[in-house]
Amino acid sequence: MDDGNQLAVLGMSRVQFGQFRGQTFKWLLENALGYSAYISYEVQREARSDAPLYINKMLLKQYMSAFDEGRRAIAMKEAEKKKMTKPNLPAVQTRPTPAPTVATARPSQAPGPVATPSKRSAPTPPPQQKRQCTEGNYKTQILL
Repeated sequence: MDDGNQLAVLGMSRVQFGQFRGQTFKWLLENALGYSAYISYEVQREARSDAPLYINKMLLKQYMSAFDEGRRAIAMKEAEKKKMTKPNLPAVQTRPTPAPTVATARPSQAPGPVATPSKRSAPTPPPQQKRQCTEGNYKTQILL
């Protein structure tokens, strides 16, 4: 079979997976090029298989690759995925932390009483109260 006929046959092949199951490859490229590029990119990462779905995805990739626009879409998807896996983070600059300073008393000053902050204890919660509620035949204790 020559390339023109093979391309026409591939275009009439039907998608056997995903949200566009049942659509032709030609329809998929005309109406959902981004989805087609995503599938073509992802099938490259899958392990080779004789499974019908894998073969269908590979045929879609082959059909897409026959067109310039399809090859560009796959290349854009690859670039997008690579950009997502390697984020461009700015270089972090660290500054040395200054040593803590200790206040010392001058010899001419006599040490006076040191003011300490007053310590307040946390307020204690009120004691829990038990109440019994009756609903129907059940008695439930509620802690307030």
